[in-house]
Amino acid sequence: MDILVAPWGNPKDWKVVTYNYNGKSFSSFSSSLALANLLNIAAKDTYIILSSTLISDACKDYNELVNKIKDNIYNFISGRDPRVTLPNLLVSIGIGKFTKTIHKGNIDLYHNYIYFNILSILKNTNNANKVNIHLDLTHGINYMPSLAKDAVELASATYAAISGHKVNLHVYNSDPLSPMPKEDNPAVVLNVNKIMEIRYDGYTALLPLLLRFTLNYDDNYYIWKRISNKELDIVISEKDMKKIYKASKAASMGLLLVVGYLMEELTTYYKYINGLFDDLFKKNNIEMECNNDKEAIIFDYKTKLLKEASLLHSTLEALVSLKVSKNIKLTELEELGEKYYKTTMDPLYALIGQEKECLNKYKDDIPTEPIIYGRLKYKDKFDNSKMCKPNKRNLYAHVGFEENVMHVSKDSKDNEIYLSYGDCFNEILNHI
Repeated sequence: MDILVAPWGNPKDWKVVTYNYNGKSFSSFSSSLALANLLNIAAKDTYIILSSTLISDACKDYNELVNKIKDNIYNFISGRDPRVTLPNLLVSIGIGKFTKTIHKGNIDLYHNYIYFNILSILKNTNNANKVNIHLDLTHGINYMPSLAKDAVELASATYAAISGHKVNLHVYNSDPLSPMPKEDNPAVVLNVNKIMEIRYDGYTALLPLLLRFTLNYDDNYYIWKRISNKELDIVISEKDMKKIYKASKAASMGLLLVVGYLMEELTTYYKYINGLFDDLFKKNNIEMECNNDKEAIIFDYKTKLLKEASLLHSTLEALVSLKVSKNIKLTELEELGEKYYKTTMDPLYALIGQEKECLNKYKDDIPTEPIIYGRLKYKDKFDNSKMCKPNKRNLYAHVGFEENVMHVSKDSKDNEIYLSYGDCFNEILNHI
């Protein structure tokens, strides 16, 4: 499946020229519409990202602003090129000072809006095994190309990690049009250049995604600042953020069972932030004040949300997709290791296999009720004073199969070995 995404500035002065890509040409006032035609991408799969700064008159709320901009641009495209089937239009939050308007706010909303909407689009691609996203940055101005590219990259990696599908991101920019012609001139030919291609190979995208959050985490830095003048850490506190960090770090180091113990809380956090994003960026419930002064109409976007919130959403989306339980089959853990670590972190996958082989040596002695792994290995020689006191080095070196904390049991019906941490989990969490 192919999708085209393009951030646009103000198209009112764009002129028709001929765009050339891969030996084919198409005349249009926009490289994005030309590229969609040349790549045979349907209008229903073409998404133009507009800025709220395109509004020129007062609005009572953000939804009215969005509808006015969409109507204006749809009419503009239809009048400019009747051949074009109208694409999807998305209106993100922009800032800047213009002749008739001033837009105040947090530019990070532009990034968050694109990330969440593109991820939502990808999640509705009917489970296509491979998705090609074509991102045309030609018409973006100022902050638009950089933020749009980062947001689409994050959405692509997130979708690949949670779905297991391959996502190829192709990034384009056309030759510059200089000097700007005063009239349409199809005789002017500009090349559309593919400037970058990034591949996200299904589930293997998980590890780099989690590491991005883990390596950028800082106890003294609040990802959440303010939104509508309310402190968000009432819902997701600093303590909660620490748990998310530890779950992300654990999954990055092969300690998947830790995620299982935190899954209920992680799911609660995810539902909250996903609902928040949906309310803001799908339902357009952006808090906005619109006031007239002597020189311009002032649009003041009161909603505040740092772009790091997208990374937090992405991390939680990835963690809850793991679907690890507190009591997991050894065979299932090995399958998860193959799924997420093979090719990206082969040593972790190999370690899980080695631990499985070691544990299978004691399979005949494993009871139906959970028993500390060390006691299973050493029987009466096990030092009870070490119970629930993990050695940090061994915890990581043995991908969670630390003998002082790992509990093992065997199901009498299917003869499968089950793993858990029992009452030792809190001590494990303290070591991460």
